[in-house]
Amino acid sequence: MAILVIGGSGYVGSHVVNKLVDQGHEVVVVDNATTSHPQYIKNVDYLCFSYGDSNLMDKLLSDYDIDSVIHLGGLINVRESMEKPELYYHVNVEEGENLIRILKKHNIDKFIFSSSCAVYGNPKYVPINEEHPLDPVSTYGNTKMLFEKLLKEYDMDYINLRYFNVSGSNGILGENHKEETHVIPLLIQSILQGKEFNVFGDGKQKRDFIHVEDLAEAHVQAYHFLKRGHGKETFNIGSGEGVTLKELIDLSGVLFKREIPVQYHKKREADPHILIADTKKAQEILGFKASYQLHDILLSHWNWINQEKVMK
Repeated sequence: MAILVIGGSGYVGSHVVNKLVDQGHEVVVVDNATTSHPQYIKNVDYLCFSYGDSNLMDKLLSDYDIDSVIHLGGLINVRESMEKPELYYHVNVEEGENLIRILKKHNIDKFIFSSSCAVYGNPKYVPINEEHPLDPVSTYGNTKMLFEKLLKEYDMDYINLRYFNVSGSNGILGENHKEETHVIPLLIQSILQGKEFNVFGDGKQKRDFIHVEDLAEAHVQAYHFLKRGHGKETFNIGSGEGVTLKELIDLSGVLFKREIPVQYHKKREADPHILIADTKKAQEILGFKASYQLHDILLSHWNWINQEKVMK
């Protein structure tokens, strides 16, 4: 029996796939290669097409003995989602529903979903637990919420993993999007280029950062939990610790021994002021607890990006 990982050669996906392979699991990867790094995954069957292609997905499920699916595909740029909502609803929701229908046709219902803390919107309290009302302020967050609802409506045996802010590197692959929007890669890019770092807001907004290796481990633990017969669960995946953007900048200045000039701008739409995970449920039920600290995340990305520059 194999695990189908959709989006398995992307930033998070490649870390998840390699952990599964290292544990001896058979893995099949589907990725459309728009933002992927297939050269970093190993010992898998890699199929290059969009999960929205119903005919190819139907054929794959006929050709392979798949027992569960980890879905890390879809579109993730919050700002772009506000500019192109139709695209995000089509890819993240409509194509996602088609995927569920095909899986049901092949009697596959074990499903781990890459969700997001964006489903919560502006929190009514912190830390945010899984019972917090869902009130997304971005199209991206709304598509994640809608797909979670689809998994429930189709009676899938699901686990939703609501990520907080993921970053860092395993030394081989780091965060490297074509259009980078995430704060740690942008901050380190500014430092290396000697440019001002742009802050949207007052710098007091708080975020919960988790290392990509911890996040990958959470997926592996979720898979084993699902295989033991436990499904229909949702877990926050974060560190449980909040840091302001100003604190992040100050820590980076100390770690990298640089002065970091900052340019402040008006707060952006669809940007909650504070997002910190309550991780008790993941610890108590899933057995997951983040092991990396914020300085580990920063240093791992710094070392990886400098290594990439040398190799180029």
